[in-house]
Amino acid sequence: MNIKYYVDRDGSVITRFSVKEWADWINEFLDERAYLLIRERVTVEEEAKWLVKTLNEIKKGIMVKVIAVDESNGRIAGVCDVHRKKPLQAHGHNVSFGLAVRKEYRGRGIGKKLLKEGIKIAREEFKAKNIWIEVVEGNKIAKSLYEKLGFKEVCRLRDYVDYFGEYRDRIIMKYEE
Repeated sequence: MNIKYYVDRDGSVITRFSVKEWADWINEFLDERAYLLIRERVTVEEEAKWLVKTLNEIKKGIMVKVIAVDESNGRIAGVCDVHRKKPLQAHGHNVSFGLAVRKEYRGRGIGKKLLKEGIKIAREEFKAKNIWIEVVEGNKIAKSLYEKLGFKEVCRLRDYVDYFGEYRDRIIMKYEE
């Protein structure tokens, strides 16, 4: 395993991977019943639309992706989305994250490194006043990581997520360090 981390500010890293690779990436999480806010497998066509949207957000300067790649096999190991709200809107001082690490790469510090880099980008580049991350109730490993890095639970949306037929809270956490 040879993990290399890339900060994608122009779309050059995400476009190294095919739409099919991105669809496979997200579908692996669904197959393992990971704690995501989506419930159905995505098609290559749907993922192509996601790629166009994501490239537009990167181009507009409201998203940066931090991507961990296993250079020994060319696979995506993990991704942290750093998403700034539109700067001219009243909530433009907020940045939120999405974080995912492929199952076979978990427990190796990849998520921690991705999130630390995301926090740095949020603070230094996006000048964020508030940094947010969300976690689905029951995802104890993710919540523990977020807490270790300085995130504190600030609210819960009760029964917000339909986790395969079981309603779970959506937990909103704020970076307080």
